[in-house]
Amino acid sequence: MLSHLINVLILFLLPIISFFEVRKLKSNISDKTKEAAYLRIYAWYIITLALVLYDKGLSSLYVPASSFVLPSIINLILWTLVSYHTFMLIVPTIMICFKKRMRDAVAAEYKDKEYMIPRSNKSMAMFAVLAVIVGVSEEIIFRGYLYAYFQDQWGFTALLSFIIINVIFGLLHYHQGRSAVIDTMTLGFAMSHLYIKSGSLLLPIIFHILYDLKIVLIAWIIQKKK
Repeated sequence: MLSHLINVLILFLLPIISFFEVRKLKSNISDKTKEAAYLRIYAWYIITLALVLYDKGLSSLYVPASSFVLPSIINLILWTLVSYHTFMLIVPTIMICFKKRMRDAVAAEYKDKEYMIPRSNKSMAMFAVLAVIVGVSEEIIFRGYLYAYFQDQWGFTALLSFIIINVIFGLLHYHQGRSAVIDTMTLGFAMSHLYIKSGSLLLPIIFHILYDLKIVLIAWIIQKKK
């Protein structure tokens, strides 16, 4: 019963909360509003993670509940996704340090997402903490907990669970726009592949944290280079 209630929280309540948080941020993009939102997001992620760990325990989620064999072409596609997201993590961050055109392009993209991008030193520091909390929490919740949940509670195969959790992971970012859904869905498949292949959550957690920290770093570089 507890597992089902936790999944209602993850799959229904948290997306509703996210929707209203984004709407509030879009109506007032001040740093004070962002910092208050970050604090509330800290709380929701920590509460959800605590419930997940109470229900399952970290040791049972840290390693994959089960594995599966994929055709070589699918493995190649998944490794390509890992490579793509690694490239997008490193190369644009380096390029904006030296290429003004790249900085201008990224700054324009960030302008459209100004409601969620930190600007002050305090909000950047708080967003960095948020990146760590979200990176740890989402990998344990999605890659670990939901992956096991759909197999244990619904009798899904490991492969079907692998597909479902990452489609859900992408769809739950709908409030960030259509491109964010695709980006997070492909990131989810890449992280799940690392989880299965490495046999632990360590690599996905580190990658996810760095991926979110990139937002702070790029925002800081753009401001410094103005």
